[in-house]
Amino acid sequence: MLKLLTSVSLRYFAKRCLHSISDKIKVTIIGGAGEVGRHLGVYVKVNNDVDEIALYDIVNCEGVSRDLMDINTKPVIKCYKGEKELLPALQSSNLVLIVGGQTRSPKVKTRNEYFEINAPIIKKIIEAVPQVNSKLPFIHICTNPVNALVPLAAEVLTKQNHYDKRLLSGSTSIDTMRARAMLGLLKHIDPTKLDIPVIGGHSAESVTPILSQCKPKILIYDIEREILTNAIQNASVKLSEIKDNQGESVFSMAYAAAMFSNNVIRAIRGRTIEEVAYIPCDVAKGVRFFSTRFLMDKNGIKDIYPLPLMDEFETNLFNSAVKDIEEWLEEHKAISSQQGKENVTQRNLQNSENLMHFFILKYILKRNKENLIKIFSCQCQD
Repeated sequence: MLKLLTSVSLRYFAKRCLHSISDKIKVTIIGGAGEVGRHLGVYVKVNNDVDEIALYDIVNCEGVSRDLMDINTKPVIKCYKGEKELLPALQSSNLVLIVGGQTRSPKVKTRNEYFEINAPIIKKIIEAVPQVNSKLPFIHICTNPVNALVPLAAEVLTKQNHYDKRLLSGSTSIDTMRARAMLGLLKHIDPTKLDIPVIGGHSAESVTPILSQCKPKILIYDIEREILTNAIQNASVKLSEIKDNQGESVFSMAYAAAMFSNNVIRAIRGRTIEEVAYIPCDVAKGVRFFSTRFLMDKNGIKDIYPLPLMDEFETNLFNSAVKDIEEWLEEHKAISSQQGKENVTQRNLQNSENLMHFFILKYILKRNKENLIKIFSCQCQD
């Protein structure tokens, strides 16, 4: 009897060990030494559903790695540096978060310039992923310009015969987060209680907040909506101006990427999760990529939701977003075909100042001065 129990126990133990090994989750953060990467590393480190975090950068990220190790949570931290260590960093990954690359600086201001600089970086990373992963991991691109780099990644994977559109996405959840934060501040509502669809892309002209479909239903005056929409679309540009073009969102981008990461990990663990991202899809006629809501499970994107209902104001925003994404896809082709070495015509991503907004803002400030100053202070500095 004892021998039988011992035999059963050993078999059970062996099965549990094999199950545990197969269920281990590894997250790779590309750009782990950068500002966003360091903060993202903290958020992922406190997720005990993760077993291993691979921090990768072209510069030394050993200090970041050692600092994160002192956090007494489950994930083990491993540090990788330089081109020779890219493959080990990506090997057996379940999720690859790409936050590395060029950000705003006095010399690099337009997203077209970003693409010329960041495209070769993303291309090299994406080409490396299938080399050490028989099954493609989830790939989430946070590096700008998202509207062009996600199609580039799809193109690279297609050429390698490893493309699975269910597993590729670009970060746009920060736009949804901003919409909730700004509307919550304006209307004195806990932003975590708000549900606001934000669709389109991740550029000033393609971010499309659908405030009419906000839940719970909130009275938003047309004037408020126009200025709020402008603030959501241009949040990144305005923040960069405040920072004297020395960078973009750090804390908010890291948090948004981490929340998406947590949901991917829940999906890998067997749950069906709702998310939003810039993904390969056909919900918007004429474009192959669009930011929209979807359900995902352990195999990736499962069901894509239809677009939300839109009023006339939002339909115009939507049409502008589709046009802008079409231009991004065309520019991606132009630059990609020239291997990022030749310049293409630069587009102006910043909206021209509208004098009428100034007078509208003055009128609204009289009614709700304190909260609107907080949200739109960057528009009132003049």
